Formats: sequence, C-alpha cells, structure tokens
Amino acid sequence: MRSRLFSFLSCLLLSATAVQTAHAVDLNQQRKYYDEAKRALAKGDSGPYQMYATALADYPLEPYLEYDELTARLKTASNPEIEKFLAEHGDLPQANWMKLRWLRWLAERGDWQTFVKYYDPKMKFVELDCLYGQYQLNSNKRAEGFASAEKLWMTGKTLPAACDGFFAQWAAAGQLTEQKRWQRAKLA
Repeated sequence: MRSRLFSFLSCLLLSATAVQTAHAVDLNQQRKYYDEAKRALAKGDSGPYQMYATALADYPLEPYLEYDELTARLKTASNPEIEKFLAEHGDLPQANWMKLRWLRWLAERGDWQTFVKYYDPKMKFVELDCLYGQYQLNSNKRAEGFASAEKLWMTGKTLPAACDGFFAQWAAAGQLTEQKRWQRAKLA
C-alpha cells in the first residue's frame, strides 16, 4: 500500500514539475513575442502583434500592446473596438489618454451621441469640458452651455485652443460681458 501511495505521489510531483516547466517555456516564449511585437509597434508595424495575438492572449502585459496597436489606428478603429478596450482595460494608466484622444476624434467628426455617452467631467480635461459645452450650445441645452462657458471662462489660466470656438459662440450669444472679461483678467 505504501509503495502505491509513494508511486502515486511521485508521479503527481513529477507531473506538476513538468507542467510548471512547460509553463515557464511558454512564458519565456511569450516574453520574446511581446518584446518583438512592442518593438514593431513602436516602428508602426502591427504585423508581429497580429501574428502573436493568440499566443499573447493570457500574457499579463498584452493589454499594453493592444493599447499601442489601437492608439496607432485610433482614427480608423471602430467605436465598438475602442469601447471594448476601455471596458476591459479602463484601469490601465494610459486608458484616460486613449479616451481623451478618442473623444477629441469623435467631436472632430461630429459623433456627438458617442461623445456624450463617454464624456465624463471627472476626467478633468478642460478641452473635453469645452467640447461638451459646445455640444450643449449646438443642441437644445443652451442654458447649460452658457453656464458651462461661464464656469470655464472664470480662470486665470490659458485655456486649450478647443475652447476658442465655444467661447466665440458664447460671446456671439451676448453672454460674455465686459464685467466677465475684467473678472477673468483679475484672475490672471
């Protein structure tokens, strides 16, 4: 009985060691694939990433490759691709930067429905706040747009160029008074 138990435990230990060794080989191979794909993506070549995508699917750093690949083709990527990435990897440090660039692109091409769906003032990008305010002025939310413009206007800091059109619309509507101009000047 003891010899059977010893044999069983020996086999179990050997198989666990073999599995661990096989996994280590896989991990080493994944590292090589990752390094090759990362270098290629930095040069604008997504071929190796596409070729190794399946092999890297469970590699811990794969989302960073996906980020690089998707960011490189942000203007041609579909909204569902970007939405999927943000849903799965929104906790990556770079995710907010991708979201910023994507929201800029959505505003540039006039996809306001998707822009509004993903715009979040908690991101704290004044540029996006101005784009959202511009959306408000161009839709039936003019009062909210005027309030957004006034709130953003009252700073002593230089604002992004994306705010220029928004403030021009606000001023053209007669909302930018001389008093508000002086208030901002005092904040500078």
